[in-house]
Amino acid sequence: MIVLNGTAADVVGLCDGSRTVAGIVDELRSRYERPVDDEVRDFLARMAARRHVTVEEAR
Repeated sequence: MIVLNGTAADVVGLCDGSRTVAGIVDELRSRYERPVDDEVRDFLARMAARRHVTVEEAR
């Protein structure tokens, strides 16, 4: 079981298979008043390393 804070839950909620990482960053940037780019990328990298999400290269 993983317990996510609000921001982390927002990131995971946006991982719907149709959004890119950049798209997730853009959406979160519109919701929050601070830069989120590196935080989102770092979070997704950690989640992918634990095999909780899969991040695929763009085709």
